[in-house]
Amino acid sequence: MRYRAQCVPCGWSGEYDGEDFRCPECGMKLRDVVIVPHSLLFTARRPLQPKRMNQLEYEYARLLTAQAEANQIHKWRFEAVKLRLGDQCWYMPDFWIELPDGRVELHETKGHWRDDAKAKIRVAAELYPEFRFFAVEKKRKKDGGGFKLSQFDPWAVGPSATEAV
Repeated sequence: MRYRAQCVPCGWSGEYDGEDFRCPECGMKLRDVVIVPHSLLFTARRPLQPKRMNQLEYEYARLLTAQAEANQIHKWRFEAVKLRLGDQCWYMPDFWIELPDGRVELHETKGHWRDDAKAKIRVAAELYPEFRFFAVEKKRKKDGGGFKLSQFDPWAVGPSATEAV
């Protein structure tokens, strides 16, 4: 069966009919690419267009892919869940991450945190205690590069525990 593939991180789209697939643009594996049978492409009212990642999300996705290949995490998905916070109020974290022990973390990448974003993630952490919520910020090169993860405690004023990745 022929498929149409669209890579979520870089936005590449093209034909696919094999089993071992990597995006020709960014090299992401099959699990990070949306695969749609050709028959479904013509039944939808609009073409399926996943949201493209910004540069920070793309760099973090590359780190998560490397962690998945090293078995540090089980798997990850980009914008895979949408959490209801109230009437007509939703929160969609950037990354859903399943750890090898089965726990799930939700990571939100931001170049700059505005007050409304902090409030939403804090409310989500309070309403959904089964998930661990993390703020992800890119560290400056002069500070060693990489990413800084801060876990959100719903009862604290801002992110609490911090770790470097």
